[in-house]
Amino acid sequence: MSLLNETSRTTETVGPSVKSLLYGFPDFSSTTEMNLSLVLSHGEGLNAEEPFRLRGLFIFAYFSILLLSVFGNSVVGSVILQYKRVHSVTGLFIINLTGANMLLTLLNTSFALVTFIDAIWVFGYMMCHLNRFVQFCYVYVSVLTFVALAVDRYEVTMRPLKPLMTTRKVGIYIIIIWTLASFFSLLHAIYQKFPEIEPMNKNNKMVCFPRFPIPINAIRKYLDLITFVFLFFLPLVVILVAFSLMAKKLWAHNSISNISDNTLNYLQKKKMTLKMLVTVVVVFAICWFPLFFYEVFLSSGVIYSHQVVYFASHCFAMSSTCYNPIIYYWLNQSFRNELNMSLHSWWQMILSPTQAPPESTFHNTLTEVCPFWDRDLELDQPNEDPSQYEETDLSAIHPIIEIT
Repeated sequence: MSLLNETSRTTETVGPSVKSLLYGFPDFSSTTEMNLSLVLSHGEGLNAEEPFRLRGLFIFAYFSILLLSVFGNSVVGSVILQYKRVHSVTGLFIINLTGANMLLTLLNTSFALVTFIDAIWVFGYMMCHLNRFVQFCYVYVSVLTFVALAVDRYEVTMRPLKPLMTTRKVGIYIIIIWTLASFFSLLHAIYQKFPEIEPMNKNNKMVCFPRFPIPINAIRKYLDLITFVFLFFLPLVVILVAFSLMAKKLWAHNSISNISDNTLNYLQKKKMTLKMLVTVVVVFAICWFPLFFYEVFLSSGVIYSHQVVYFASHCFAMSSTCYNPIIYYWLNQSFRNELNMSLHSWWQMILSPTQAPPESTFHNTLTEVCPFWDRDLELDQPNEDPSQYEETDLSAIHPIIEIT
């Protein structure tokens, strides 16, 4: 078993004085907060220089993710707040995803970066539990938010006559999402251990990693399996099925030959928003699938522990916090326009700090770009057939004059 192999290999490194402390602990690769010197010193087929190269590579990767995520999500949040999109249904869900991204970046990715640099856990007992809690809470919040977004889009597209979701109801859903995510994450956070070991009897090393009660293999196996199937895989399948049904209905309108230009533009905007949401979900799934597969296969005894594979999977999962801002900018014209306006305004403030920035007229032209987070103007705006709202050429109307 990988558990016994990892335990025996670790006790040989730290000496017999801590053998009883480490006996029965699960594989260290189940968390990023393992002492890197212990982690990479046992890599099969690695020469003496490879651990240092890998350490530098991981430090660079985590540092890049940290910078890109903080910058990108801060920009998204500032644009949404600046243009008051928090009063819309989709805007609330987007800001919820943005907040979850920032939470994972600041309380998990940053900890992994510092741990790789110092090769020890320096954040104390409480943060050891909180770090694991944040990692799983982020996954659950993101998946449940995707489910809520899919339900909202599905109702708007497939049942256009049904009343729209209100912002008050969205706020209640967000509270429920965070409550459920916190509850499910506690099961992982409580099984964190924060021991102090003495490698080579030279200096103390603080290590944070999971410790499950007896029977260790069974509890960890079923916890990882239930988490993957019911809180990750099945919700994503339901989301993609709902998006597929929506796409089938939207693209079916292409076969209608006498569709008006107004209706065609309206459908094109709905298609672009659907593409954006599908891209966000697919990218999230791709980033997290390797780490979940590794955890499930490892706890099930299908594979043996491989530390480099784990850290590469974890780093790839952490990178999921960087892509949403890029996707919004790429696939949504209104966000792209608003961001360009914001960047221009911020640049003007830098060049002329004492001069008040000019008031943007972009908000008055939002009816032309139809932002994806605006409740009144977004894709789900009309509950009736948009074809009935044909534009009328006022110049073609002639007054009727009665001569008496």
